[in-house]
Amino acid sequence: MSTRTFVLSVPSLDPIREAIASGDQQLVDALVEVTRLELEDEYGEEPDEDEQEEIDEQLEEARESLQKMILCETPPDKEPGEWNYLVTAMIDHLKLEKFWKYPINEDWKHYHIWDPYRAEVEEQISDDAQTLLQYLDEGRPLRGKSIEHDGCVFAWLSLAEVETLLAALEPVDPSRFSDEFFPDFHEQLLGTLRGISKRKHELFLKAHYSL
Repeated sequence: MSTRTFVLSVPSLDPIREAIASGDQQLVDALVEVTRLELEDEYGEEPDEDEQEEIDEQLEEARESLQKMILCETPPDKEPGEWNYLVTAMIDHLKLEKFWKYPINEDWKHYHIWDPYRAEVEEQISDDAQTLLQYLDEGRPLRGKSIEHDGCVFAWLSLAEVETLLAALEPVDPSRFSDEFFPDFHEQLLGTLRGISKRKHELFLKAHYSL
């Protein structure tokens, strides 16, 4: 298992931000039900005793995570990286328009590509663009001050930031890359930023364990 980068986009992440510390019990219950239905689909309608125990444990974990996110009195300073699962579930539940068929979603190992890529382009881009790449590498909270790294991470960029990063990266000279896989990643990142800019969306990046 390794942590893979995945990017999707939506018109605005504000509904997600507004849900944090909102005290919306109905939203918690609705998202737990979404999880229950997903588990039912995975395990079947008649799970055996061991499977039912696993289902109950996963449902309880989902409820606890949602309660910590939605029912907390104030947004936490450190937002758990595992919130990436809750954000995408909320995007679906709230029926936000989303798009995810971006070139960069080609199974890149998050912790193997972003930091060395940042080092490759550092001298060719502005400080502001370097900061935006740092967000995508190290994470960026929705309302808190930092990400609590728990094997997962997430980040976001506004439309204006997507366009700033795109403008900074387009003039980068691929011939200066030190390894053959950097040009592919660079072009896929550019294609992703162009697609998000064209849709006038905000970017949401998540990285979590996958086989």
